[in-house]
Amino acid sequence: MRTSRILVIVTLLCLLSFVGLADNEVSEKPAMGFGFGGPLIGLFTVTLGSEDEADSINGILTANGYGPLPERILTFGGGGGGGVIGGFSFGGSGWGGSVSSIRAGKKAELSLGFGGMDIAYAVGGNDRSLLLVGAVLGGGGLDLQLRERIPESFEDAVADPTTTTLSRGFFAAEPYVAFQVQPLSWLGFEVHLGYLLSLAGSWEEGGQEIEGPALELSGPFFGLTVAFGGIGAADAMKEESEDTPKEVPENTGG
Repeated sequence: MRTSRILVIVTLLCLLSFVGLADNEVSEKPAMGFGFGGPLIGLFTVTLGSEDEADSINGILTANGYGPLPERILTFGGGGGGGVIGGFSFGGSGWGGSVSSIRAGKKAELSLGFGGMDIAYAVGGNDRSLLLVGAVLGGGGLDLQLRERIPESFEDAVADPTTTTLSRGFFAAEPYVAFQVQPLSWLGFEVHLGYLLSLAGSWEEGGQEIEGPALELSGPFFGLTVAFGGIGAADAMKEESEDTPKEVPENTGG
């Protein structure tokens, strides 16, 4: 996990070193503006530990008769934003997903969601592509739902509840690099490579804080977005608007 984190940070620093060069190149050309939004599918990796680690999530689940949970979570979400090539872009995005396990009638399900404000710098691009370096700043929550058994009846479920939900909230930042290609003037595809850095709160059950195992909510995130929108010359559109002759009403006194 540390290797993945270092790789992402080094990649971001390398790309940021070209920001000054991008500014010089863009200043000699008409400003290009862009705006997009659309659905996002992704893959997030979280550390839950192995069955042999007694103090990890999967270790505790296994010791109590539950199956271990997968560490890769398929996520779905969406987002959008807009800005100028060679400048900043602003928007928002969010995603969420879940994984589960079933063993001997016992079910464990982990659900996680994250969202926030998306601030990026458009390092480069043209009317058919974009390269962005940015970060999503926000937070999210996690629920671990445990079902001890399948109730025999409604009365049985009420008299002896079978489900417990453990929750944990967190603040997070996800620095990322994204590259987008624009096969059509109104349609693009964006590849997103990021790393979620989180600061998690305490475990809660029924609104009350409880002690629990450490949980590493930081991890790599890979996403693919279908982006609806477009890229255009902002200066050209402005000049066209300014060059449009204004109609002067006839027989105007003065």
